[in-house]
Amino acid sequence: MNDSFIPAKDKMGVTIVSTDGEKMDGYLFVSTHERLVDLMNDDRMFLPFEAEDGQFVILNKTLIAKLQDRNGPAKQGLRAA
Repeated sequence: MNDSFIPAKDKMGVTIVSTDGEKMDGYLFVSTHERLVDLMNDDRMFLPFEAEDGQFVILNKTLIAKLQDRNGPAKQGLRAA
């Protein structure tokens, strides 16, 4: 497989609170200069997420109630209407 066609992604440390109140700390994978608001408003329904313990899960974006970059302020209501 030729790795030159795979876009580079950075890990962004985040805290996610789901619609049922579950809090998860871990990492989302973002392109260089991509913001969380861009990630939440793109066409994908699911996001790859790596939990702090190394567990890898695929999250349905509609189940995310609150998303916080651990290096910045909390973001709520990021999805476009």
